[in-house]
Amino acid sequence: MLRAHVMLAPRAAPGAALLPRGPRPSPRRRRADLVPRGADGGERRGARYGLADLVALSVASTVGSGVFSLAGRVASQEAGPAVVLSLGIGAMGCLLSATAYAELASRVVAAGSVYAYAQATGLGRSAMAVAALCLIVEYSWSCAAVSVDWSGKLLRADFGLPFLQVLDPAVLLVLFCTGLLINGTKASRLFTNVSTVAKVGLILFLIATALMAFDAKNLQPFIPEEYGISGILRGATDSFFGFLGFDAVCALALDTKDARRVVPNALFLGLFVSGGLTCLAGFALVSAVPASRLDPAAGFVSAFEILGNDFAAAVVTVGELLVLPVVAFGCLLPLGRLLCCLAEDGFLPAPLARRDASDEPLLATLLGGAATAICAGLVPFEDLNDICSAAVLSCFILASVSAVVSRQEGALQEQLRGLLAVFVPCTFFCLLLLSPRWTTDTALAPMLVRQLGGEPTALLELIALLLASAAVSCAVKVQELAQAPSSGLAFPPAVHLAAVVGSAALLTTLPAFSLVSCSAALVAVWVAST
Repeated sequence: MLRAHVMLAPRAAPGAALLPRGPRPSPRRRRADLVPRGADGGERRGARYGLADLVALSVASTVGSGVFSLAGRVASQEAGPAVVLSLGIGAMGCLLSATAYAELASRVVAAGSVYAYAQATGLGRSAMAVAALCLIVEYSWSCAAVSVDWSGKLLRADFGLPFLQVLDPAVLLVLFCTGLLINGTKASRLFTNVSTVAKVGLILFLIATALMAFDAKNLQPFIPEEYGISGILRGATDSFFGFLGFDAVCALALDTKDARRVVPNALFLGLFVSGGLTCLAGFALVSAVPASRLDPAAGFVSAFEILGNDFAAAVVTVGELLVLPVVAFGCLLPLGRLLCCLAEDGFLPAPLARRDASDEPLLATLLGGAATAICAGLVPFEDLNDICSAAVLSCFILASVSAVVSRQEGALQEQLRGLLAVFVPCTFFCLLLLSPRWTTDTALAPMLVRQLGGEPTALLELIALLLASAAVSCAVKVQELAQAPSSGLAFPPAVHLAAVVGSAALLTTLPAFSLVSCSAALVAVWVAST
């Protein structure tokens, strides 16, 4: 039975001419659009996910890498005891951006997350292509990064398994997740729910055990001089990777019962649980053992070994290996659906839009899994993490822009698009010029300053001031034009603009290679799709 892949609102679709040329969309695929007041939810018949399922998926996808991987690395290399601030800033930044996702999810019932939101709000073909590329990188590379991290932990555990000398465990994990997705929704839900319960239990165990060894001396100095504010911000950027997951929730809107209500609720509940557990785990870690003595690759295991608690170290070692796969699975889950959407809209070859008897995108899932396995086998964890962070931050900016643009129609919407087209680049380049004050030497701006021969000049600061003035002027006009939507959730436009500023600031802290390569790819996609 053919079923609509996204909702079609009764009113005319703005910007329909901006859909890409090429193969006609599949009859299954209908254009994403904003849901007017009084319209039904738009989810497919037989929707299989409820609030508990989506919260479990969000927690499964987010809680894991932040606790088991990033907390120890950020504490030992970037922020010291202030890792709690880094994790908190990362969580709050995600929460700011989640307001845009929640607002749009309450009005757009579609598969494709920010790609569908860009389509529904009429941002145009180029913005849709950029959103698609960012989402592909986010889903695929985040899964690959978690798999590489899991592989390193498995090899360090040294269980003496002979096949690990020949086969890459990271690749095997990605293939396992792909096989699980192919088996259908029932198996996926069971795996997610069971793994989530086990993971939360493990995290509560390690938090309680670490707090039993609390020593206030380990928290002094709270912000080490060698790291400073720049280290906290750099750690916050890395921490974004530890809170990914709500995007997967949005990608399942079409398969969710009462999606316009359930998806926004799942977004916030999942983030609150994930943020609370991760920040508490980070505090417990640095309060038990000095941050400088932690192993960046195995934070809690090394902490318990230092404390002489071999039983807790063994439990965490085995527990991590058992629960981290669900993080990789949660990251990979939306990829096949996204590739299917792109094929149905003509961005990718039409065969990728084919579905099996259970209405699952089989071929797209296989392709996404194979590409992710290649990334997991070839790309180092640090590069995966940095480029994934750049893609996620770009998605956050697009989601916030879409939420503001959706507040108007017609000529007023065009004015909003024009103002935001000025606000976003002015904000980014202003922060980029000022970023040597808070970024590390590996970031783009400090490298450019060194090439120019010294400290930032008064001219650069004057340019930054002019850009800031232009951005503030645009922000004031946007607030005047943006009205509350007629249906769904509504947050103040200032919240979405603040999310853009926060995401842009965190982008400037990324290593120069990651920022430049990601920017070049996005510009190339934008130009090619124009």
